[in-house]
Amino acid sequence: MEEQLKKDVERLDRIILSMQRKMRAKLSNELSSGKITIPQFHILSYLVEREKAMMVELARYLKVSASAVTSLVDNLVKMGFLKREFSPADRRVIIASLTAKGKKTVLRIRSQFCKLLEKALEKFTSQEREKLLELIGKMEQLL
Repeated sequence: MEEQLKKDVERLDRIILSMQRKMRAKLSNELSSGKITIPQFHILSYLVEREKAMMVELARYLKVSASAVTSLVDNLVKMGFLKREFSPADRRVIIASLTAKGKKTVLRIRSQFCKLLEKALEKFTSQEREKLLELIGKMEQLL
């Protein structure tokens, strides 16, 4: 790897890790307190958009094994954020969906996160925001 590219990768790594720590520290919710893990939050967010999903679909989305998703969902069910039910078409298929508490929680966390981003982004010019979003979008596509 080219020396400058290696330095840039290391710098980006430090910046991303620092941003994650700072964001979590500034949030006052279940995510920042460790009650909900990042993978669990991804499950909750996914279900806000789709309302319900099969366990295999959640595993595919998170790119983890079915047993890993089962463990994550088990904990979310225990906390009252999700419910599970068998598919009426095939009792071997388990479907997860949000409870009212789960939906309320994920929407509150997302709202807090958006306010945090808004506070930071308002310090940028519109041109800087446009360029930042363009570059972050490109990075997302490449990953």
